[in-house]
Amino acid sequence: MSAPAAVHEPMPARLAAGPLAYAKRRWWMLVIGDLLIAVAAYRLAFLLRSLVYIPLFRGLLPMGVYHEVPHLLWVVVGSQAFWLHLGGVYDTTDSRQGIFPRILQALMLHVFFLITVYYFTKNFGFPRSVFLTYFVLDLVFLSAWHSLVRNLVRSRRPLRTLIVGLSRQGESLVSRAREGSLGNVEMVGFAWAEGEPGAVGATFAGYPVLGSWEDLPRLVVEHGVDEVLLAPGPGWQDRLLGALSRESISRTRILVAPSSYETVIGRLEFLSLEDVLTLELTRNPVSLSMRAAKRLFDLVCALSLLVLLSPLILIAMLVTKLQDGGPVFFRQERVGQHMRPFRITKFRSMRPDAEAQTGPVLATVADPRVTPWGRFMRATRIDELPSCGT
Repeated sequence: MSAPAAVHEPMPARLAAGPLAYAKRRWWMLVIGDLLIAVAAYRLAFLLRSLVYIPLFRGLLPMGVYHEVPHLLWVVVGSQAFWLHLGGVYDTTDSRQGIFPRILQALMLHVFFLITVYYFTKNFGFPRSVFLTYFVLDLVFLSAWHSLVRNLVRSRRPLRTLIVGLSRQGESLVSRAREGSLGNVEMVGFAWAEGEPGAVGATFAGYPVLGSWEDLPRLVVEHGVDEVLLAPGPGWQDRLLGALSRESISRTRILVAPSSYETVIGRLEFLSLEDVLTLELTRNPVSLSMRAAKRLFDLVCALSLLVLLSPLILIAMLVTKLQDGGPVFFRQERVGQHMRPFRITKFRSMRPDAEAQTGPVLATVADPRVTPWGRFMRATRIDELPSCGT
């Protein structure tokens, strides 16, 4: 880690996206590699059982068995992807986190699921020892692959870190960073927390004080901050718990009406960065694997419903065109996720010149611009059947 400096030049904001870009790259490599590993471990399990004797099982397994029993490779691959995803193996975007416990838990469920499938499909001739061999091989290969990818595919520049809180805990985090306990980080500086005395230009623990906690949005952009560590001093809650611990109140219940902040942190998992325990408040609510699964689900459902509802869609198109000869579809620009504009397409439910005088405005309860057929489509939501964004 670089030595502390009195003044830090702001870093372009575009560099702050580096860790996220590497996280996406890791995700694709991990998912594709995991699917290939499932097939390789499955085939290798049969080969090893024909070469290596496992205690408690009958001798060596003849390789001829491999061609005799039915193979459900698509189930093996699909189950591997499903349980790894469900186990949160792909959720983390931080290469410093340990992942082995999640892999182990996911693989145990994966193998139990395969045993159940093979049992209920009456594949009684499938050698049980292959499942044990497959589990061991899969666990070794996946652990090695994830460790390799997480160590190689990551940003080589340090994570630029800003600490909020001019406290002993803040000083402790600086000491941990100097020891390497926080990983490859570069301390940008400090911001003082609410109620703390601070001044821009001062130094704390050898690093500049850049502003207050209210300045964080600006400081993050100006200095290209990747991580913000909240380390405020002890609050009244800590002092209250200290006072209560000195009193005999074992029969008294203590209830907390949580704030929004406490509600958020109560739903998150502890995050271990090397040997420092933290909580990730700005965790992405939808992981890459969840977004991919949702996108696949949306496409399959949309195509299925398109075929199923095609007669109703054709009728709606015909009636919309015949009512006044205007266009069938209505297109308008909307704002979506991350404030990105997109154009939405729906069946037209208003007169063709509805927005000629007023421009885009919200419809009212008894809006005179809505056609009789359009009012029916709005009530039954038919107008939203072709809804799509580009």
